[in-house]
Amino acid sequence: MRIIFSLLGLLVIILVVVGFYRGWFRVSGGNNENKSHVTMSVNKSRMRADKNSLVRDVKNITPATTAPARDGASDNSPATVPGDTSTYK
Repeated sequence: MRIIFSLLGLLVIILVVVGFYRGWFRVSGGNNENKSHVTMSVNKSRMRADKNSLVRDVKNITPATTAPARDGASDNSPATVPGDTSTYK
């Protein structure tokens, strides 16, 4: 159970780091008289644009092409099946 919580915490840390790097989150602060304030902003449109870009890139990935099998059979299939008497005459 501790491993699951550790992995979940690591995932959250990675998400926060990537979010700040990509500009999804922004923290600002300031002082006004005797008060200080901190504001965190979330740029939803930037997150949405990055998500759409990722989805588009994943859809454009094509699997490696393989050579088609001859006569509908794979190359590693035996020519005759042991014990098959239909091939012996």
